[in-house]
Amino acid sequence: MATEIGNRLWRFHGGLKLRNYKVMSTDHAVLHGLPIPEQLILPISQHMGIPARPVVEPGDKVLKGQVVAIGDGFVSASVHAPSSGTVTAIAKRLVPSAAGGTMGISIVLETDGEDKWIQRDGIRNFETLAPDEIRARVSNAGIVGLGGAVFPSHIKLMRDIHQTVETVILNGVECEPYISCDEMLMRERAVPVVTGGRMMRHALEAKRCIIAIEDHMELAGRVLREVVAEIGD
Repeated sequence: MATEIGNRLWRFHGGLKLRNYKVMSTDHAVLHGLPIPEQLILPISQHMGIPARPVVEPGDKVLKGQVVAIGDGFVSASVHAPSSGTVTAIAKRLVPSAAGGTMGISIVLETDGEDKWIQRDGIRNFETLAPDEIRARVSNAGIVGLGGAVFPSHIKLMRDIHQTVETVILNGVECEPYISCDEMLMRERAVPVVTGGRMMRHALEAKRCIIAIEDHMELAGRVLREVVAEIGD
C-alpha cells in the first residue's frame, strides 16, 4: 500500500486491495426520483445530539420543506417535511438505529400527493454573505453528515478564531466494494457538489478546497473539472 504526500510516495505494510465491483451501478445513470408515499414517518432524532423539538400538532397541514421539528440545542438539527400533507400523529414508531431498529418519537405525515413547496428564498451570491450567515442557513436547513455519526454540519463549519483553515477536503473516496453513491453524485450532480465546496470554503475562510476521488473515477473527475472551469474555483 502507498500514499502520496506532496510529490513523494510513502509505502507501508498491510492493508487490502479489493476488486471494487462498482460497474453494476456506475455503467448507467441511477439517480431517479421516487414516487410520493401515502405516509411518511419522520423521526425527530435523525442526527447525533439532542432530538429536535416538534413544532406541529396532529391535524396541522404542512408544505414540503416546512420545519416540523426544530433543532433543540447546539448539537441538534431541524427536521423538515419531505412532502406536503397533514400531520396525523406524533408518537413512537419503529425507526432505524445502529442496533437495527428501535422505537422513537416520530411525526407521522399523510401526504396529499401535491408535493407543494413552501416559499423558498434562494441565495443569489453566497460570497456576499458573512460566514456566520452561511452557518445559520445550514443549521436551519437541518443538514447533517451522511456517515455513521450523522453529525450536524453547521458545527463542522465553525472554526477557532485564533486558527486559520488552509484546506477544505471533500472526501469522495469510497474504498468499500459495491458502494458508489458518492461517485454517481459527483458525476450527475457536479454543479451542486462544486458549489457546496465553494460555500464551505467561504464559510471557513479557507484558502482552497480539494475534492478527493479514486483513480478509477475518471468520468467523475472529468465532469468536476469541467464544472470548475465553467463556474470558477
